[in-house]
Amino acid sequence: MKKKLSVLIAGGDYRQTYIAGYFIKYFDKIYTIGFNQTLSFNEITHLEDISDLKDNIDVLVLPPVATNDGVTVNTPFYNKNLYLDTVFDKLCPGAKIFGGNLSDDLSAVLISSGFTVTDYFKNEKLILANTIPTAEGALQLALEETPYVLRGAKTAVMGFGRVGSETARLFKNVGANVFVFDRKADKRKTAEEMGLSALSFDSDKIYSSDIIINTVPALVLTKDILKKLSTDTLIIDLASKPGGVDLSYAKLRGLNVIWALSLPGKVAPVTSGEIIAKTIISCLGLGGGIW
Repeated sequence: MKKKLSVLIAGGDYRQTYIAGYFIKYFDKIYTIGFNQTLSFNEITHLEDISDLKDNIDVLVLPPVATNDGVTVNTPFYNKNLYLDTVFDKLCPGAKIFGGNLSDDLSAVLISSGFTVTDYFKNEKLILANTIPTAEGALQLALEETPYVLRGAKTAVMGFGRVGSETARLFKNVGANVFVFDRKADKRKTAEEMGLSALSFDSDKIYSSDIIINTVPALVLTKDILKKLSTDTLIIDLASKPGGVDLSYAKLRGLNVIWALSLPGKVAPVTSGEIIAKTIISCLGLGGGIW
């Protein structure tokens, strides 16, 4: 007889609620915890407290930012602390754990305890799928934060990886004057083949930007660069921690910097949640995966 699978979705933002809804056709028992509001699905059991959970759980889904302190689950919509240890105590031996931005130390502890651990943000297909809501989110921020139309706006995109290339393409399509900065000659060549201006990081062209969008998770917008920018320049940092902007100096200069962490979850939680859900389903071999 096929084993009935149970899943616990713990904490996180609105993406987690859409993951829960997507899971209905794949799991026999679905539990959620870490939200003060209940979900509008009869098939899902919302737990007010982890002590209310009596089943042993086969699959645990932690948030896109699993934990901020290594002790508690990240629960921005919950008025209690949800401790990682108490959640792990509810798992079956050999349970599968999925989460985002899992630290190496936490993963090592869980693996040594016999669990299977997957950081879904390291999944290549998810990374590629997430570039679209990330780029659209950057476009939305630019429209909200600028007092002018984007057509013709001098827009610098720092880094031409997956997110950088999708962002540059989208801004070019709305008429912005896009120029790409990347250290690697092959990336600059690819950008030029897309009809974009491509420059190395040491180009003075950066100083004439109306909008700068950074995708590099390393300090590229240094004090030396920031001090030469107009205070009217909008900076959108899409990079994960530690980010790519000297934030303390940018604040000192009065620059408008938006560090847009978890942007897909903010601007497109339905799409982003579905991408994560499909990735997990694919990893579990349950069919209906991301591609």
